Amino acid sequence: MDIRYYVEHVVLPSLLEQSPKDFVNALGQRKEELLVDIYAQAAENMKQENPYKKEDFHVDLVKYQEEWFFQIIKMPEKDIKSPFCHFVIVSLDKNQDNARLFMLEHQDGAILICEWNKTRHYAYGKFQKDDDILKRIIDIRLSTRA
Repeated sequence: MDIRYYVEHVVLPSLLEQSPKDFVNALGQRKEELLVDIYAQAAENMKQENPYKKEDFHVDLVKYQEEWFFQIIKMPEKDIKSPFCHFVIVSLDKNQDNARLFMLEHQDGAILICEWNKTRHYAYGKFQKDDDILKRIIDIRLSTRA
């Protein structure tokens, strides 16, 4: 299994599910450093080298419409291929609770909006460059209980 796929689609969803508040707080405080540590641990477990550095990531913390909070992780663009993620987005409601993990996945030249919850994958269609991704995620959250 590719280390990037493993971290994006197994490790990050598992960390969020195991302890949402701890993961959200750690990402908010440590940002890119946390991601490098996660990849380093995964690389050690997989007996591989960690291909990423802190500079390969960027984490933004965004409050949206006074009711929603997002932690937006820009993933490395180098070596991007299906189904790697361009972005991983942690979405929280106005109480900063009920965290859900969304991804913009590279799929055969298109970008899909997906969600990992526990061990399930949900696909919500293509992302268009002029879409307001945060609004789309809010709409998805309000219409689903993934």
